[in-house]
Amino acid sequence: MPFNTVRQTRSVKLLSDRNFQRVLAAVREGNTLDAACSMKNMPTKEAVLKLLSDSPECEAQMVRARRIGVWMQLDSIHDRLNAADPTELQVLKELASHIRWLAGKFVADMFETRGQERKDVIEVRWTEAPPNSNEMR
Repeated sequence: MPFNTVRQTRSVKLLSDRNFQRVLAAVREGNTLDAACSMKNMPTKEAVLKLLSDSPECEAQMVRARRIGVWMQLDSIHDRLNAADPTELQVLKELASHIRWLAGKFVADMFETRGQERKDVIEVRWTEAPPNSNEMR
């Protein structure tokens, strides 16, 4: 179902296409949904989650925005690590580790994680009937 109208639910405020696009833009910039919805004049997180659960098209748009947002976070952490003060380096390394994990989940087709490097298949076949128990004695 295309998302081009204003939606109303009992417990959630109105969420227009324009407001949803603003949330998507914030997420594409690398913000979390919580951070995006806490910005001034943004819809509530509940309204966005309700829309995502009601509309597969909107959910697909959010997944795409999150993928782009992960790229933005990778760029951001790279810049922050290059300009880091030694006192904040450990915290930034932990943040970088988390962002690498996110990248492995959201853009897995671009990155290989340790668990995905080898995809060996072991196949076992019997060429003859196994010996019966009397022959083994």
